Amino acid sequence: MESLQEIPNLNLIIMVAAGVIIGIILFRVAQRILKTILIVAVIGLAYFFWQGGTVDELGQKGIDLFFKESRIDNMVDVNCPDQKAEKAKCDCVVIPTQKDLRNKFSISELAMLDKDWESLRREIGKSMQENEKEIRQCLLNNHGKKYIENISGIFENLKEGTKSN
Repeated sequence: MESLQEIPNLNLIIMVAAGVIIGIILFRVAQRILKTILIVAVIGLAYFFWQGGTVDELGQKGIDLFFKESRIDNMVDVNCPDQKAEKAKCDCVVIPTQKDLRNKFSISELAMLDKDWESLRREIGKSMQENEKEIRQCLLNNHGKKYIENISGIFENLKEGTKSN
């Protein structure tokens, strides 16, 4: 009878078996973690909609992220840093939106909008929708591809919001 030490490659066999067992355990744990994250996300969305949230609000959240609750007068200062990467966002979205709002409203109306972020956000959304083609084309022409996906999500959410109204 051979002793355990005499069996060739016993250490290798034990290591492979241990690796397979550890892999199976990790796979099952990861699977449960991913399921948990998915369930929490679905519950979060369900809660959002149950509390009266709408798809329009999801589009407005995109505007919040894009415009960072700026006001009309400081819109360019807040959203247009000196970095080259931000130039397309600034030239194609922020500056035209600010210009459009200034053309549509009087000084007193702009002052009222500046005091009410919800109204300003709605007007930013309308302005962006009205100039969607120009914004997209400008981003494509000015190397703003990283913003096209963000903008597309905002436009889709805004369109969904206008369909439900």
